Amino acid sequence: MSLIAFFISRTRPKSSYTLWTTVACRLSSTEPPSGGPTLKDENPQHEDKRSTQGNYEEDIRNKILSASLPYVPQLGWSKDAITKGAEDVGYPGVVHGMFSRGGGDLVHYFQTSSNSQLVEILKEVSNLLLG
Repeated sequence: MSLIAFFISRTRPKSSYTLWTTVACRLSSTEPPSGGPTLKDENPQHEDKRSTQGNYEEDIRNKILSASLPYVPQLGWSKDAITKGAEDVGYPGVVHGMFSRGGGDLVHYFQTSSNSQLVEILKEVSNLLLG
């Protein structure tokens, strides 16, 4: 049995909805991935300013989305969950307006952060098995 199949067999809930909400709750205690898109400009002064601003906004978005994951089992992948997460980290509930796709942004964050964490876990397991 492969290591991934073993992991899945040990952690598989009875339904796919339970799987996603269980994983969301487990991952909600982790830090969001750092970094964000960088904006290019021909003027280096503007490039530094825009890059810093883009990273700052992306960090805020990630912090809010990370704090929103524990609310997914009760509120679903919705703006309501994002509102609760924003309030938990000290932002007003209306900040959900930053997320034009609403729950879609929350799902996308969950998927990308889960994939990043899976890559790190597989690297560690690979190092343990091969190294």
